[in-house]
Amino acid sequence: MHPRITRVEVPAPFRVTLDFADGSRGTVDLSPWISGRQGVFAALQDPGSFAQVSVDVEAGTIVWPNGTDLDPDVLFEAAQGANVGSGRSPRIEVAVMGFSDAFTPSASSATQRAGP
Repeated sequence: MHPRITRVEVPAPFRVTLDFADGSRGTVDLSPWISGRQGVFAALQDPGSFAQVSVDVEAGTIVWPNGTDLDPDVLFEAAQGANVGSGRSPRIEVAVMGFSDAFTPSASSATQRAGP
């Protein structure tokens, strides 16, 4: 289990900069993970709706007003660049009000590392 998210910023549409409990920080481009998706992701394709992301302190992850949240372990790996150059994409797991879905974003999703 990786450190939980303590802070989120939206520096650009569909990008989140995440602070983690271990003091690390990273930026993740979520556009490949939500672009063209239906269901709970449809609303997040609007930059204004996407920007309403916040931290669910109890779960240690990010969440949107419609209840969509993303797995904090996957976000940590993406923010730290664990999948950059590995040829594999992280599997995203989403649970929203009893609805569960899992998918793998395209390999072109870009992440960048920042922090200590």
